[in-house]
Amino acid sequence: MIYSEETVLKSLFAAASGVTELPVAETGTSPARDLWPDFLQSLAQMSGGDGAGLVQLRGTAVGQSWAWGHAVPQFERDTYERLRSQRVYSQTDLPAYQAGEMALRVLRWRVDATSHAVIWVARHGTDFRARDGVGLTRLAPYLGPALISWQALQAERLRARKERQIGQDLGGFWLRFSGAGRVLAQSEGLAQRLEGTALHITEQGWPEFATPDLARQFRATLGQIAPISGEVVRMAGMLDLSLARPLQLVLRADPSAVSVLGLLRQPRAASELGENHVMQFYGLARNEARLAICLCDGLSLNAAGEALGWSRETARSYSKQLYARLGVSGQTGVLRLMLGGAIWF
Repeated sequence: MIYSEETVLKSLFAAASGVTELPVAETGTSPARDLWPDFLQSLAQMSGGDGAGLVQLRGTAVGQSWAWGHAVPQFERDTYERLRSQRVYSQTDLPAYQAGEMALRVLRWRVDATSHAVIWVARHGTDFRARDGVGLTRLAPYLGPALISWQALQAERLRARKERQIGQDLGGFWLRFSGAGRVLAQSEGLAQRLEGTALHITEQGWPEFATPDLARQFRATLGQIAPISGEVVRMAGMLDLSLARPLQLVLRADPSAVSVLGLLRQPRAASELGENHVMQFYGLARNEARLAICLCDGLSLNAAGEALGWSRETARSYSKQLYARLGVSGQTGVLRLMLGGAIWF
């Protein structure tokens, strides 16, 4: 492959976005990955180098860094500080490399008001040509905007991951259907949540239901929805897909995507939280936490006692301790406190 300045610029903008090409269809998972080493490889090979690297400088601290190849010089912090912005340095300009064991081209530039970055290309043996340094100079105007874009996207993806995790903790998922009912996209991790329910998504993206009646309900509800861009729509219908595990599906038009959005809710069982988490969150003894989990999962006091191997008297005794510890008056209070609380995060 021939590496030109155009190739290097394309790989730079790909690294800034984390995407090599636009996905064919939305998958519910981010296509982003770390492409900075790919950019450094294209830069090194265009310049005839054996290696390349990029280092972020934030105030007095060295931030994130990337490297590609075998020729990796070791820079001290004060070396970075001595570099002037927008100037390309060679190994003869850096006292640590005047012995000539490695040829270098190094460039520092300002990213924003609080940070700089340093990029370098290195190789063993003969020195670089003058035009190799010119390539770095031409690249300089694009490096700052690229890193700023990458930092902004990283922050946005972190927020999205946190919000996605919060939704999943509360049992919320989604599907996007075509007008014919085929799944175009879905939440990450949804397939595992559908196990034990009346809904299954085939490899081809078609929904399968446990009973013909549910399939008819789905088609009838889908047929009532007209996803027309700009149309104000209301919630169109709900299907209960609960079997061994609870699951409810709400279908509504999604005008922005001209498709049908399916919103799924599958409340997590309290048993998934684990005894230790419940103990620590509410300051309970182990048996109190075990009883709270059973009650929150819908068992009566007698049924909870049987499940835990207790007598009725023991179950009543622990229930009184639990209610007092939580400051509630009975099983309904336990349910209200736990189901409406932040313990699920």
